[in-house]
Amino acid sequence: MPLSAPSPRDPIHRRHITCEGFRRADGLVEIDGHITDIRPFPFHGYWDGEIVDGSPVHEMWLRLVVNQDRLIVAVETAMDHTPFPSCMEVTDHYKRLIGLTIGPGLGKHVFSAVGGPKGCTHVTGLIQTMATTLLQALASEATRIVPNTEHLTGDALMQKRMQKVSDVFADSAAPGYPLLNTCYSHTSSSPVVKRLAPEFHKADTKD
Repeated sequence: MPLSAPSPRDPIHRRHITCEGFRRADGLVEIDGHITDIRPFPFHGYWDGEIVDGSPVHEMWLRLVVNQDRLIVAVETAMDHTPFPSCMEVTDHYKRLIGLTIGPGLGKHVFSAVGGPKGCTHVTGLIQTMATTLLQALASEATRIVPNTEHLTGDALMQKRMQKVSDVFADSAAPGYPLLNTCYSHTSSSPVVKRLAPEFHKADTKD
């Protein structure tokens, strides 16, 4: 268990979110998002007052189909459990995401399309996590081990892999090393940057 032993406590809620990336046979990428909210005790349903015991109060799915330019070309939404019947009326609203590009500024465009009363809080909340899942999926593909048909040296192979990963995270605001200063391990003074992109490494000047 990564955290310390907890104080005496009782479970009161469980939210489970999963996001998965898939490469389709036609070359497109699918990102599937799934969210469930479960109360670990019986409770009265919001709409009809009936007792709910063990069933999710929320269970929603979202699938984004993305092309090589990270343009959303198809969307599918499903709701297996909702607190109100009217929740399901917004499933088709998520087709408004078609034509958006997963990249900088996505959040603003998503809110314009399906934010607030235009969509479901829980489904809309999945989108940003699904966007980062897409980047991780593409980065995973970039680092896949393949036959070394070019007979490159170990250092050359590492540089080739790093270039592929850099292409995934490419950002015009940070050319050359798009992950620079995006987190602690990619800080310009870190040993990670010193090893993977020494030309961007800077000595730590802190006392």
